[in-house]
Amino acid sequence: MGLAADVVGPYRVLAELGRGGMGRVLLASGPDGRLVAVKQVLSGIVEDEGFRARFAREVSASRTVSGAYTAAVVDADPHAAVPWLASVFVVGPSLKEALEATGPLPEQAALRLAAGLATALAGIHAAGVVHRDLKPANVLLAEDGPRVVDFGIARAADADGGRGDLTRTGWLVGSPGFASPEQAEGGELGPASDVFSLGIVLAVARSGVSPFAGSSTLQTLNNVVSGEPDLAKVPGRLRPIVAACLAKDPAARPTPARILELVGSLAPSVRPWPEAVHGMITAQRERVTALVSPGAETVVQTTQPQPVAWNAPPGGRPRMAVPQGAGASFPQRPRANAPAAAIAGSLGLATAAMQVWFAIVNIQLGGPPSEWMGLTWTNILGGFAAALCLAATAALIFARMPAGAWTLCGLSALLFVAVFVSPLLRGETFAHQLHFVFSFHKANGTAVGLTVIGCLLTTTTAAVAARLRSPTQSPRGS
Repeated sequence: MGLAADVVGPYRVLAELGRGGMGRVLLASGPDGRLVAVKQVLSGIVEDEGFRARFAREVSASRTVSGAYTAAVVDADPHAAVPWLASVFVVGPSLKEALEATGPLPEQAALRLAAGLATALAGIHAAGVVHRDLKPANVLLAEDGPRVVDFGIARAADADGGRGDLTRTGWLVGSPGFASPEQAEGGELGPASDVFSLGIVLAVARSGVSPFAGSSTLQTLNNVVSGEPDLAKVPGRLRPIVAACLAKDPAARPTPARILELVGSLAPSVRPWPEAVHGMITAQRERVTALVSPGAETVVQTTQPQPVAWNAPPGGRPRMAVPQGAGASFPQRPRANAPAAAIAGSLGLATAAMQVWFAIVNIQLGGPPSEWMGLTWTNILGGFAAALCLAATAALIFARMPAGAWTLCGLSALLFVAVFVSPLLRGETFAHQLHFVFSFHKANGTAVGLTVIGCLLTTTTAAVAARLRSPTQSPRGS
């Protein structure tokens, strides 16, 4: 849909790239045709007394940050009706998007990420800026390496003069899953706070889960402050680096320069990420190319996101403004066990094929439709209906959806029971039906017998697939 005012300052808006707790990010083009990412700040944050002055100071400091692994700030207007800043547009998904779509990074890619982010933090800190909100959503994976974005902007929204909490605005500042202990406790934040956040980002990038994951936001923050990180799922060379970054004492954490020493020398590479990530980069470049082509329509939502408030515990003050129930890292969705899901799905399709065969046999045995009895109609329609349901749920379990696994399990068990129960309702004996099913003396008996065997195996493997879940990233956008 079009935007009522399709310009921000001198920039023409092309599309909305995303939105979060502090504002939204727009893809825009400048008078010289250069593409930029324009971040507009939430109107609620702007109403905070002193925000514009802090925003102007942080933008001024951020414009002194340079380096290969940051997206440079090129323009800003703290005094606009809706304050904004523009930075160099980077083609590539966020680390959050990449992890959700492709899973954890292999070791070499994770080490390159560590080196790039450490280099970026070194440049940010050298400019006198503390990022304060380093997380996968603020790390872009460009074709030649990572880029850190949004550095220093969180500080501008902090009404408490550089401390880690917001006691007056109530807006989202920082992310609980990636906060440092001093940030969680509302203390003074220095460069070491970013190093702690870096450690969590690297752990998530390598393992897919936060080392401080808790069942709630408060539990996560408590783990950050007083718990030991769970690094069992962070293998290889990255584990000691992450462990050093996650020291509770800020003074004990390594500097970005020391992190680079710990990473060591890396072989040169023109494709630092897994092929699936480079595929995402190519796809985004193609979408951007379509947006900037002549006659392309502006695609932007016209409403600004509403700030998310967090109520302080009784008798206390808020230490960090976060959404209720936020997880320890970005949302994750468990997936059904891959080998069991593949086997269950294949067995489900085989059982569906048996039901199709059973329906066809009844068509052949029944003669012309005008001569079909009620039982023949039931067998034909029931066979095709069971086959359709089995095929549909098999597709869901092939996608490794636990709900699909349980549905296939239940459907197979129901079909198994129906094979024996339905004849009993017609007055036949159980022994007669058992003989019919397993005698295999004619085609429809063979089809029913193989269906029963398939149902037993499918029920078992589908239940195994649903129980032995593998936590991976859910395919949701930023």
